[in-house]
Amino acid sequence: MGLLSFIKWAWFWIDFGFFFEGLATLSVIFLWPFVGARKATSMTHKLVFRMYRPKMVYIGDDHKVIDDFRGAVISTHKGFFDFCILGIMGSSAFIGRMLAAFLVPFTAILLPWSGMYMVIRRGRFQQDPNVLVDRIKAFLASPRGNKKLMVFPEGHRHQQRGLLRVRTGFIRICFDNGIPVLVVPMEGSQYIINEKTFTIRRGLPLVMHVGGVVAPEDFGSWEDFYAEIKARFENGYQAACVEYDRLVGAGHAKKE
Repeated sequence: MGLLSFIKWAWFWIDFGFFFEGLATLSVIFLWPFVGARKATSMTHKLVFRMYRPKMVYIGDDHKVIDDFRGAVISTHKGFFDFCILGIMGSSAFIGRMLAAFLVPFTAILLPWSGMYMVIRRGRFQQDPNVLVDRIKAFLASPRGNKKLMVFPEGHRHQQRGLLRVRTGFIRICFDNGIPVLVVPMEGSQYIINEKTFTIRRGLPLVMHVGGVVAPEDFGSWEDFYAEIKARFENGYQAACVEYDRLVGAGHAKKE
């Protein structure tokens, strides 16, 4: 690693560490006694979101549907910045891995009291899928107020233009348990914070395509349910990319 690369690497982790790990963790702990665990977590999500000054752009359906929706929300996962999207999702919770809870601690530090983060241990769920099903149902039925459960159906971060395969497991759980799915793919978060290229840029657009709600009762099989969600997810993402390129210039994504 050359000197310039080291400086870039160091500056990235200083910025990320200060806002995502230091300031955010202090914020959620400070606010907790005054407003409670859920509101402290939600307010901190909004605080961190605003620190990077994204220009939020909605396309597709009316984004106000997000406020009143109850069920599963699926979106793209482009990087660490996605973990503060709860700030625009209202009363919501995350499914994420232990690594995310460690690197972005403010999302999970008040978990025993807020109920706003579900840690996935893949080996355990693979051994007994009913464990995941039961926890998802409990999350959405929680008296703590989890109206929405946000999930990244690709399963992994993909810090560049494009999508990974939409996995079937979570979609099938939603179908089997009558959980509606709101499809809201986004483009742009990987240009705000990219832990692969160690770049942070403030003030860039973040485009969300609101693809509407897909209800299990409208389909005769989980395969048809999945096919509809997958089509909306992929088409919505493409529309978000087109809008993003219109806002910043088509050459921006190619340079990354």
